[in-house]
Amino acid sequence: MSIVIHACEEAHLPEVQSIYALEVLEGTASFETEPPDVEEIRRRYRKITESGLPYLVAIEMNAVVGYCYASPYRARAAY
Repeated sequence: MSIVIHACEEAHLPEVQSIYALEVLEGTASFETEPPDVEEIRRRYRKITESGLPYLVAIEMNAVVGYCYASPYRARAAY
């Protein structure tokens, strides 16, 4: 098995949302308290990609197993 990294496509966003939701609920890496839904993830994805910044996914056995993106530093209460 190998992991392939490539540009995220909108079809990957439900899997991205699932990964992120788990981290919001059970992890400590996010300062969000409620997981955003797929439509919010889509809005964020479009904002990032339309500004020319990278948004990547890691694919293993046809499933998204990870993702990353670059974005400007954002203003949230915890920052």
